[in-house]
Amino acid sequence: MPKTYYYDDVKILKKPLKKRLKNIAVFFLAIGVFVGVFLSSMYLSRALSVGNISQTIVFGSTDINIKKHSYFMVILGRYKDYSEANEVALGSTVRGASGYIWQMNGENLVVGNIYSNKQDAEVVKKNISDSMYKADIVELKFPKIKLNFEDKQNIDVKKIREAIEGIDQIYLELYDNSIKFDSGDTNNYAVCTAISSMRGKLKSSIINIQSLMQNKQNEHLQEILNALTKIDELLDSSLLIIIDNSATNYTLKYTIASVVNIKYDLYNSL
Repeated sequence: MPKTYYYDDVKILKKPLKKRLKNIAVFFLAIGVFVGVFLSSMYLSRALSVGNISQTIVFGSTDINIKKHSYFMVILGRYKDYSEANEVALGSTVRGASGYIWQMNGENLVVGNIYSNKQDAEVVKKNISDSMYKADIVELKFPKIKLNFEDKQNIDVKKIREAIEGIDQIYLELYDNSIKFDSGDTNNYAVCTAISSMRGKLKSSIINIQSLMQNKQNEHLQEILNALTKIDELLDSSLLIIIDNSATNYTLKYTIASVVNIKYDLYNSL
């Protein structure tokens, strides 16, 4: 049987547990730093390949990513026959509805109003549940948008992104003005001023998109431009009605529904 000999001048040294744990932590930290540097280099190499890295930091990448989301439409009935839906829509405007007819899946939906969250839609539906209308809530699902414009400068892609997102801003401002007008907190002249301001920003986006298409046509840019142009024409016609204050309440709600419909078509085409 082998023997183990110990000598007085030989000592067995063991590292303290705390120091060993520290070394392990340093090891994993080094791995984390390495992975972080690797991923960053991949992102930055792409930025460097298109020119100035500062453009990516300031204006973002050449990708446009918009998350999927939903709006909620309170409808006053579904009709196969358009003329019947139109009759109901016209009658509903007297009671403060939009009078807009949304065509979906072979049906004509009479729109009361459109909300950005389900809670507001449910409150409105409850309030009109005892009326003559068959109120219901329809969820409008906007798909995720993922576009890439590698042939464009970062600052130009930022303008495209702002043009798309600007449609949401127009919806929110119209909705806010509609609420304020209904409650008497604003008048038709203030609403006209707000719409004129919206048109100013919108026209800037239209000019930006047009300039990007001067040398090279792009299907996605054309679809965005068409949507922006439709909204601009819509705001212009709404402005002429609201300035006379002949149907401000109804016109605002109708315009809201129209803007959302244009956005819905755009998102499903991109």
